[in-house]
Amino acid sequence: MGKLIIGDIMKKKKKKNMYKSKIIILLLFFLLIFSYFELTSDIRLGNILSDIIFSKSKYVTNYSLLDTLESEIISENEELKSVLEIDYSLTDFRSINASIIGRNNLYYLDELIINKGKIDGITDGCAVVNEKGVIGKVINTGLNISRVRLINSIGNISISVNNKNKILEFKNGIFYIRGINKKDDIKVGDLVVTNGLSNVFPKGLLIGSIFEIENEKSGVGYMAKVNLSSNIDNLRFVVVLKRKDK
Repeated sequence: MGKLIIGDIMKKKKKKNMYKSKIIILLLFFLLIFSYFELTSDIRLGNILSDIIFSKSKYVTNYSLLDTLESEIISENEELKSVLEIDYSLTDFRSINASIIGRNNLYYLDELIINKGKIDGITDGCAVVNEKGVIGKVINTGLNISRVRLINSIGNISISVNNKNKILEFKNGIFYIRGINKKDDIKVGDLVVTNGLSNVFPKGLLIGSIFEIENEKSGVGYMAKVNLSSNIDNLRFVVVLKRKDK
């Protein structure tokens, strides 16, 4: 009985070896054919097969799904890398990295949802930023998620331009600064930063820059329009700044 079992095992091994040998012979045969075409004609059979398998389809679309996914992954990794490399050397604050996981359907343009909450140390009122500047503030904190009100919907913000303390307002889709006079020496291109007078935003966080200055409608003083440094409509990762004493 033992001999029969051993004999069956040996037969199976021989069959496997014969199968492997046939595969090797077939591969060598095809390799010789490919080499022949490569040496005797301009037809690159290997390239043709490669194109068939890997190239973009000329009949379905001009855009490759793989290329799109690769581009998306690269973009996301670069953004995440930039956020993680932020160095907020703010003595009274610690930073908590978070990802955007959704938008509030009722307030899509005004709020977003992040994947960090109370168990991560986040509380209502924390400032939210990314590598380019201020995003908004936390308005409601759950156990594992939080709602963030974007900068265009949190009301007036205490800011500084060219070491002059001003108020940043938002109306009709435009950020602007009123009450500017000639002595302020504020001009196009000047950076707008938080001045630390608010309980929410620490001093020195970038908000944007002035792109236009015009006369006030009242005829007294000037009004400056501000471009945000961050694209609040296209966010993936943010940093929540939590005061250490809270």
